[in-house]
Amino acid sequence: MESWLGSFTDECAELVFNRQRYQDSGFKTLKDYADGMKQAFSEAFRVLKPGRWCTVEFNNSDGAVFEAIK
Repeated sequence: MESWLGSFTDECAELVFNRQRYQDSGFKTLKDYADGMKQAFSEAFRVLKPGRWCTVEFNNSDGAVFEAIK
């Protein structure tokens, strides 16, 4: 789809943890992912109105990744 739009995702800027992709290329670590998720959740909390909430759906087969966002 990106090729149809003529624009590609900057993988260095995205917050996705994929062991195979990142270990092979030396990009993000699990700590980088956890730090980025903390930043994202902090921003969501900052902009939510009092008494409001947001839903986050998460799935990963690696318990360490789940622990990183808890």
